[in-house]
Amino acid sequence: MSCLIANLPSHEVWVRKEYLTDHQSGHGEFVKGVWVSVKSIPGRAFYFETYLPEYAAMYDKLPISAFVADPETPSPDMNLSLTPVEPKMPDFKVLTQYYQVENGFERLGMGREDEYFWKTAQERENSSEEGKK
Repeated sequence: MSCLIANLPSHEVWVRKEYLTDHQSGHGEFVKGVWVSVKSIPGRAFYFETYLPEYAAMYDKLPISAFVADPETPSPDMNLSLTPVEPKMPDFKVLTQYYQVENGFERLGMGREDEYFWKTAQERENSSEEGKK
């Protein structure tokens, strides 16, 4: 099975101990940890490899729900199965438009001048026509 693994900058977290004991004990207890890497496995939540300094151990494949910012159980404690039992069938399409700043303006030649106040090709054309009048 293919997966993506990426290193993470060191970030201190609290690990909910029940995730370290397969939910058999440790409820309401926390262990200080440091994120090492993140894994993306198809069909699963992101998994984090975490160093547990107290134990001088690395623990692999902890889901994001195993971590909290402060050593306290979150309220409400959200489940990772946020998807409804019968989700809607998406009718989405691939986005084919490119989005950029200043859409719709002719910008040929902008920035190729030494002048502080640049003019668009359309502005140059208009000013040359006015000069001919």
